[in-house]
Amino acid sequence: MQRLIGKMYRSILERIIVAFPVSNVNKQLDIPTKILISNGAHLGDLVNATTLCHALKKAVPHIDIGVLCGSWAKVVPIHHPAVNRVHIVDHWKHNRSHASFFKKVYEFLHTFWVARREINREHYDMVIDTYCYYPNMSIPLYFTNIPTRMGFSSGGCGSLYHVNHPVGLPFEHHMLDYLNQLIQSKLCLELEWGSNPLVDGIQETAMDNPYVCIHPSSNNPLISWAIDDWVAVVHNLHQQGRSVVITGFGDKDQQVADAILEACPRVNSLVNQLDWREFVLMIKSADLVISVETVAVHIAALNHVKLIALYFGQSQENFWRPFGSNVELLSPINQVNAEMVIQKVMAFYDG
Repeated sequence: MQRLIGKMYRSILERIIVAFPVSNVNKQLDIPTKILISNGAHLGDLVNATTLCHALKKAVPHIDIGVLCGSWAKVVPIHHPAVNRVHIVDHWKHNRSHASFFKKVYEFLHTFWVARREINREHYDMVIDTYCYYPNMSIPLYFTNIPTRMGFSSGGCGSLYHVNHPVGLPFEHHMLDYLNQLIQSKLCLELEWGSNPLVDGIQETAMDNPYVCIHPSSNNPLISWAIDDWVAVVHNLHQQGRSVVITGFGDKDQQVADAILEACPRVNSLVNQLDWREFVLMIKSADLVISVETVAVHIAALNHVKLIALYFGQSQENFWRPFGSNVELLSPINQVNAEMVIQKVMAFYDG
């Protein structure tokens, strides 16, 4: 049934494209005064996407920025100092809830209808859809009154954008590199990439003593590392006299943390005890972050925190990897052992 609905959806899109073609913009565009940044995916994607918000605000301080995202990721733009407002569209393809498929489609249509009215009232000059994969927000954005829409062809229905930046598969560069290419193609803006504060007012220290932050679990069942390996890494950190904090959210993260705590009772577990701002603070204030492939790696990398990232090992790793220079990426995760991580830890501190 889902495949049938998906085929019908794409068929409708193709008819829209043929019936209502969009004229491509072949000239340099004026810098907008009010812009919408769109990304309907998940927390890590929004951490990367709002890097554009931070860069735009630095380059054009007076710019007004809205963000369009899924409800599951709204915490990122809501707390972001560069973002003025947030609109919600829950695309069913990105919806990881346990609701039925038809419930997800209903939520998509309902949130789209509400967001469309909100967006049209704001009279944005431009929208940039930052998501390179299918499904992007090309269709919901097509039905808004925004005069200039920019996006990527690789996300599907790229011809619905006025500026359609081609990206070949497989991806050879990071998503922020492609985003910079899209901006540079039509806007005379030199943006500074590579940092994203995410929340306001984080200057204080999260804890009294220096610590290593471990984020050992992900809601993706394919991304996990053996408990014995985590225990070995924590024991080594304790032998070096380093404090260890565990972060995470949800039942799975709690189970992993409890298993580590059973073997390492000196660990300070803050799983399910932090809100978004506190979580970002813990990451930004750490000496070192060791994390599986999840939002924590992107927060650390974009805030120049030393990071050891354990990645699943997918084919598009260059695209999804943490964006930063203080990063050691170990992949695939099922071939990474504790000794390899310990060696990276020692190299970080010896350096």
